[in-house]
Amino acid sequence: MYFNFLSCYARDFDPVCKDYPEGCNRYCWGFHSLQIAYNLSNMPEIYRRLPKEIETPKEDANYIDLLKKLDDRILGFVEEGHGLFICGKSGTGKTMWACKLAQSYIKKKAKKVAYRRLVYFVDIVELLFSMKADFGSDDRKKYIEMTESIKEADLVIWDNVDGPYTDAERDLLFLLINERYSNRKAQIFTSLYSLNTLEKENFLGGQAVDRIRRQSYEVKLLSPFRGRKGKKLPSRGDGK
Repeated sequence: MYFNFLSCYARDFDPVCKDYPEGCNRYCWGFHSLQIAYNLSNMPEIYRRLPKEIETPKEDANYIDLLKKLDDRILGFVEEGHGLFICGKSGTGKTMWACKLAQSYIKKKAKKVAYRRLVYFVDIVELLFSMKADFGSDDRKKYIEMTESIKEADLVIWDNVDGPYTDAERDLLFLLINERYSNRKAQIFTSLYSLNTLEKENFLGGQAVDRIRRQSYEVKLLSPFRGRKGKKLPSRGDGK
């Protein structure tokens, strides 16, 4: 079976089949190792094929420059246990940049350790929902799987740390964030709100925000992300 080379995970991962006229071979080791790493990461499909170069709004130039430097030094970022906090309004590219850094890390490590959980993407709404599930239910099993994945991954993305949260939800998030902080394990946070807002007791609370501040670089994105220009029309769906 073959795939469209332009949509293949491994198109910039030195795939052995890059010169095949049919497209990317399903059994290419580059594709295979990336597919495993991405599936273990829980990263949404839309963020698994991000372009190398992303348009930079002038208003965000300084912060984007920092993100590009961290992307270039992603191995050190993870191995040394750094953190990153990205805030901004909806549509400014917070999750995209978090996943771009994660994508860079996966591509540098996947061929050697594809079966280890390199990255884990946390959907906080799903985590908190499954926390309340009955013992023995499928949702409760999912909760246990998620918490274990958060503990073991090299890099965790906490997407949409917003709130407000209940006391139980706040305690859980602090427990998991603090455990990674204490063990010098890298984590990236995205939020609609600044750390000053999240510090309030009805949001994330002072203890968790203190750990984020101690560990993380801070980035505030201002401008709406501009999608790629000149998008092509969809294919006919018949291979033509």
